Amino acid sequence: MTKDFGATLKALRTARGWSQKELAKRINRSANTIWRYENNLQEPTLDTLRSFSAIFGVPLSFWESEIDDSLTDSQRDLLILLRNNLVHMKELSEEQKALCYRELQKRLLKEFS
Repeated sequence: MTKDFGATLKALRTARGWSQKELAKRINRSANTIWRYENNLQEPTLDTLRSFSAIFGVPLSFWESEIDDSLTDSQRDLLILLRNNLVHMKELSEEQKALCYRELQKRLLKEFS
């Protein structure tokens, strides 16, 4: 599992506009458990990873990809956000795409200004 599992999970969840409670309900876990995953305080079981893969439409191997350690936290977060949004862009509604584009634009402007 990637060192940035928590950030990746959070990016996927927020890209869909779900709260931790909503995601927890969808995979039959508690919101506190989702919080612990997102803060890298607890690792999900293989069954939970399968649930995440199914709900987000990504292969299990998606969770194993690494991101360059030399990046700043902000750059790493931006890269995760980009990666996750590109994987799912075709599944998003026009409103969700617009929201993603606005968020990416804000983050890019902040990162490079």
